[in-house]
Amino acid sequence: MKIILLFLMFFIGIIKINSQIKTPVHLSFNYTGDKNEIKKHINNKGGIVFFINNERFVSKQKQNSPIILKCEDIKDIEIIDIDAFLSLAWKERKRLIEEEKEKGAVRILTNDKIFFKIYLYEKKDNLVYRYELIWEEEIK
Repeated sequence: MKIILLFLMFFIGIIKINSQIKTPVHLSFNYTGDKNEIKKHINNKGGIVFFINNERFVSKQKQNSPIILKCEDIKDIEIIDIDAFLSLAWKERKRLIEEEKEKGAVRILTNDKIFFKIYLYEKKDNLVYRYELIWEEEIK
């Protein structure tokens, strides 16, 4: 019985992972020159928390370990601002919910389940710092 339950949990997990957008989403912190309300906070564990407008993102890396790139290294990457990101997230959330609805299931999607991978780009001192992020829910 336990083996069957483990198999079902594994299978459901694969379905959930496969339903996310597979390609990374490239988000601007200050790279595109947007005029958003942005904050960067380093917590007591060395983790970095980014706030863009009212959205909260947590870096998977410690404070001193972002990927450092030159501006020309990312010229072919489409980096979007927070408004485009939220619009894309809304469309994807709606698509995933409709997909589950067709199967007769109800699905509640938290922010961290929308995108498979999110990269944030911060421009500083003629270099670009890339962080891999988790988009977290914030209860106000």
